[in-house]
Amino acid sequence: HEKWGLLVRPSEGKSTIIRMLAGVEEPNSGTVIRDNGGWPLGYAGAFRPELTGEENVRNVGLVAGLNPVAFAAFCKEFSELGDAFHFPLRLFTGRMRARLAFAATFGIPARTYLADDKLIGGEPDYRAKCEAALKERLRTAGLIFVANHPRVTKEICERHAVLSRGKIITCA
Repeated sequence: HEKWGLLVRPSEGKSTIIRMLAGVEEPNSGTVIRDNGGWPLGYAGAFRPELTGEENVRNVGLVAGLNPVAFAAFCKEFSELGDAFHFPLRLFTGRMRARLAFAATFGIPARTYLADDKLIGGEPDYRAKCEAALKERLRTAGLIFVANHPRVTKEICERHAVLSRGKIITCA
């Protein structure tokens, strides 16, 4: 349930670290030890553009071991996409895709949430809804927040580390 901030210089692999922690990508060498309880915030990498929003989240729900019908109902309500939820993803704007991805994130009971650079984005009203959902989830889950500036991790993280020359150094 700890909230860790990992500082990484720009262009030195923040997204790659998150993908490896989530099990989406394997390292070229070495080993990543994970508990399979990590889920990336707002991750849309598993979405297929030819499928509808509903079909995409049902697939994510199945992969996560959830009831796909109940998970899709949660995502439809949380995303606030209305009828667009039933359109193919290729017709979605970037904001609509992000809403769907965050809805999927908050519908999955992760043990650890994984974030890269920004925790939440989007329009102010929807961002506030996502921030409230994240705050609630972090009462019982951990966070690994990979960013390049300590100011952004300072507000939410309890512990900090720095990636330097391929090594993670914890900070006091």
